[in-house]
Amino acid sequence: MAGFFLLVGIIWFINALIRYLTSEFAITNKRIIIKVGLIKRITLEMNREKIESIGVDQGILGRIFNYGTIVISGTGSIRQIFKAIVNPIQFRKIAQEK
Repeated sequence: MAGFFLLVGIIWFINALIRYLTSEFAITNKRIIIKVGLIKRITLEMNREKIESIGVDQGILGRIFNYGTIVISGTGSIRQIFKAIVNPIQFRKIAQEK
Protein backbone atom coordinates (compact mmCIF):
# COMPACT_ATOMS: atom_id res chain seq x y z
CA MET A 1 0.00 0.00 0.00
CA ALA A 2 2.87 2.38 0.76
CA GLY A 3 4.23 1.72 -2.74
CA PHE A 4 0.95 2.89 -4.24
CA PHE A 5 1.09 6.20 -2.36
CA LEU A 6 4.72 6.64 -3.35
CA LEU A 7 3.82 6.07 -7.02
CA VAL A 8 0.93 8.54 -6.83
CA GLY A 9 3.22 11.10 -5.18
CA ILE A 10 5.87 10.68 -7.88
CA ILE A 11 3.29 11.05 -10.67
CA TRP A 12 1.83 14.16 -9.00
CA PHE A 13 5.32 15.66 -8.59
CA ILE A 14 6.28 15.00 -12.23
CA ASN A 15 2.99 16.53 -13.41
CA ALA A 16 3.57 19.64 -11.29
CA LEU A 17 7.16 19.94 -12.48
CA ILE A 18 6.16 19.71 -16.16
CA ARG A 19 3.43 22.33 -15.62
CA TYR A 20 5.93 24.62 -13.88
CA LEU A 21 8.64 24.23 -16.54
CA THR A 22 6.25 24.73 -19.47
CA SER A 23 4.40 27.79 -18.15
CA GLU A 24 5.17 31.22 -19.58
CA PHE A 25 3.83 34.55 -18.32
CA ALA A 26 4.45 38.00 -19.77
CA ILE A 27 2.97 41.31 -18.71
CA THR A 28 3.76 44.30 -20.88
CA ASN A 29 2.40 47.82 -20.80
CA LYS A 30 -0.20 46.81 -23.43
CA ARG A 31 -1.12 43.14 -22.91
CA ILE A 32 -0.97 40.00 -20.81
CA ILE A 33 0.27 36.78 -22.37
CA ILE A 34 -0.06 33.39 -20.63
CA LYS A 35 0.95 29.99 -22.03
CA VAL A 36 0.53 26.84 -19.94
CA GLY A 37 1.02 23.16 -20.76
CA LEU A 38 3.20 20.76 -22.72
CA ILE A 39 0.88 18.44 -24.65
CA LYS A 40 -2.36 20.34 -24.05
CA ARG A 41 -1.38 23.98 -24.51
CA ILE A 42 -3.64 26.75 -23.14
CA THR A 43 -2.82 30.29 -24.20
CA LEU A 44 -4.29 33.69 -23.46
CA GLU A 45 -3.31 36.98 -25.02
CA MET A 46 -5.42 39.92 -23.93
CA ASN A 47 -5.07 43.69 -24.05
CA ARG A 48 -4.76 45.11 -20.55
CA GLU A 49 -7.59 47.58 -21.10
CA LYS A 50 -9.93 44.66 -21.96
CA ILE A 51 -9.38 43.00 -18.55
CA GLU A 52 -12.18 43.60 -16.08
CA SER A 53 -10.83 41.57 -13.16
CA ILE A 54 -8.18 39.08 -12.09
CA GLY A 55 -9.27 36.73 -9.33
CA VAL A 56 -7.00 34.52 -7.23
CA ASP A 57 -8.16 31.35 -5.50
CA GLN A 58 -5.78 29.78 -2.95
CA GLY A 59 -6.51 26.98 -0.52
CA ILE A 60 -4.50 26.33 2.63
CA LEU A 61 -1.82 24.34 0.76
CA GLY A 62 -1.69 27.04 -1.90
CA ARG A 63 -1.06 29.67 0.74
CA ILE A 64 1.67 27.56 2.35
CA PHE A 65 3.42 26.63 -0.92
CA ASN A 66 2.58 29.89 -2.77
CA TYR A 67 0.46 28.62 -5.66
CA GLY A 68 -3.13 29.08 -6.72
CA THR A 69 -5.68 29.51 -9.48
CA ILE A 70 -5.92 32.69 -11.52
CA VAL A 71 -9.27 33.64 -13.08
CA ILE A 72 -9.04 36.39 -15.70
CA SER A 73 -12.31 38.02 -16.74
CA GLY A 74 -12.41 40.29 -19.73
CA THR A 75 -14.95 42.29 -21.65
CA GLY A 76 -17.36 40.31 -23.80
CA SER A 77 -17.81 37.50 -21.24
CA ILE A 78 -14.27 36.17 -21.73
CA ARG A 79 -13.22 34.10 -18.71
CA GLN A 80 -10.00 32.07 -18.53
CA ILE A 81 -8.94 29.87 -15.61
CA PHE A 82 -5.32 28.88 -14.99
CA LYS A 83 -4.72 26.36 -12.19
CA ALA A 84 -1.64 25.71 -10.04
CA ILE A 85 0.11 28.98 -10.89
CA VAL A 86 3.14 29.94 -8.81
CA ASN A 87 2.92 33.29 -7.02
CA PRO A 88 -0.62 34.25 -8.15
CA ILE A 89 -0.90 37.26 -5.82
CA GLN A 90 2.23 38.84 -7.31
CA PHE A 91 0.94 38.15 -10.83
CA ARG A 92 -2.34 39.94 -10.05
CA LYS A 93 -0.50 42.84 -8.42
CA ILE A 94 1.78 43.40 -11.41
CA ALA A 95 -1.04 42.95 -13.94
CA GLN A 96 -3.22 45.55 -12.22
CA GLU A 97 -0.49 48.21 -12.07
CA LYS A 98 -0.99 51.08 -14.49
